[in-house]
Amino acid sequence: MQSSYRDTLNGTIPYTVANPTQYATVNTSGMVNSYGSAGYATGTYDSTSTVAVPGGYSTYAIPYSVTRNNYFASYWAARSPDRMRLGVNPVPLPDEIRQRLQRNTGVFVPIVIRGTPAFRANVLEGDVIVKINGIDVIDPKGFSDQLTQFEGQAVELSILRGNDQLAVKVALNPNPSGVH
Repeated sequence: MQSSYRDTLNGTIPYTVANPTQYATVNTSGMVNSYGSAGYATGTYDSTSTVAVPGGYSTYAIPYSVTRNNYFASYWAARSPDRMRLGVNPVPLPDEIRQRLQRNTGVFVPIVIRGTPAFRANVLEGDVIVKINGIDVIDPKGFSDQLTQFEGQAVELSILRGNDQLAVKVALNPNPSGVH
């Protein structure tokens, strides 16, 4: 048995930047009337000036995702090959095999355990089991039920290996412990 997961840290970092100063040109014109102790004066004015306005600050949230660790644990238990009905660890068909075979049903054999009926019958890792005694194998759960039904008997497995279809005869062990 195994378990694995990836520890990923996610969040955001604030990023603050100064905005540029904004410049504006101001044109002013008008008429001036002035009264004072020296008398009365009148006149016009025309002025151009540049005004600088501070730009301020903008803050942005920058997302991040950091994969920190990959964790993996495996747990091993000794099993007696003569207490296993067949000696394979069937799994659902991987997508690439389903596409290649153009089928959804059957089980993939990633592991064949040495000393078991499957090993002695030359079932190989990578085989796809599609039938047992002429009955379609649908998925790992159904295959387990079929093995229970035929435990202690000789059966014929229909196997796809590469581009070949094989018929493999194998004598299943009786199995009081319920292990495949």
